Amino acid sequence: MKLIDSLRSPSDFYIQNGVDAFIVIGGEPVKSETLITAKIFVEQNIGAEIPKEKWLMLCELIADAEWTEERFKRTLKWFLLNKCYPAWTFKDWFDYGVKLYPFQWVRQHCHKNGLREVDFIRSLDVYFVDGIRLYKMKDGIELPLKKEVY
Repeated sequence: MKLIDSLRSPSDFYIQNGVDAFIVIGGEPVKSETLITAKIFVEQNIGAEIPKEKWLMLCELIADAEWTEERFKRTLKWFLLNKCYPAWTFKDWFDYGVKLYPFQWVRQHCHKNGLREVDFIRSLDVYFVDGIRLYKMKDGIELPLKKEVY
């Protein structure tokens, strides 16, 4: 079953935790050239050389997690702006993410906080993916998905 099908009748897990937008977006796997260039950028940013073994392990973790070019490039940009010390960890790379939530999340949030759904939805970014509306907090991050305006 595709992830998007799971969001048509989402489980409590997806309602509470959302889904990684980069899984929904999809795309081609990270290219070797992208990883090589990224290492240079990170070394320049932190002002130190990254041990070969550490970078290779990061690349392996990224490949195992099936990152796409889109996810890697966005994460790299975030990393360069937020991590400026040589003592970074692998987890630092996996801290960045963008969550999309199904409508049931909107409904639960409004019920819990005494809000009208229509008012809360106006404060969200709304994306339309394969016939499903997915929601995220407005945070200035635009996704390459069809966006609805309310």
